[in-house]
Amino acid sequence: MIKTYRLELLNALRPQFTLLQKCRPTNNVDPIMLISMLPRIRSRCIRWRLGWFSGEIPKPCHCGATITKKHPIQCRHFHSHLSISFATTDDPLFFLLNRLPSQPPRARLCINCWKRSWPNICTLLLEMEYLQHPTHVEPTDTDTHDPFFLWIDRHAHFRPAPSSLPPSAHLM
Repeated sequence: MIKTYRLELLNALRPQFTLLQKCRPTNNVDPIMLISMLPRIRSRCIRWRLGWFSGEIPKPCHCGATITKKHPIQCRHFHSHLSISFATTDDPLFFLLNRLPSQPPRARLCINCWKRSWPNICTLLLEMEYLQHPTHVEPTDTDTHDPFFLWIDRHAHFRPAPSSLPPSAHLM
């Protein structure tokens, strides 16, 4: 009963608050907290999700404008980097973070989509880090494998393409 009341209240408040509008529609733990990723990437995803990347003190962008939540989306061409239409959403990074899988995807198309999108997400978040903290030095990892890709690949169960099977396998 209390859970139902809270969900009704959340749904009633959602249209009034921008951040609530952009949150996942489900009432679960955010996959950002569960998915295997580097801690600094997780921190950037959370800060973007909470709207903290624009910072408390307005700072200038490389183009000369002041950094706001919406400015980098247009200035850094988030829509084109993430291959998302302007008609789909005004914040493509939020859009993709809301669609992070809570379980490793098994469909090849979905896995390939995330393998294309994830590096772009990380790059845009790193650019935001540099805009906010110009003296930031990104640590060099000794391990070159991204935990997100390992998480996806470890759970992927591909069936070999029919052409790669030996001729006798087609008969089984």
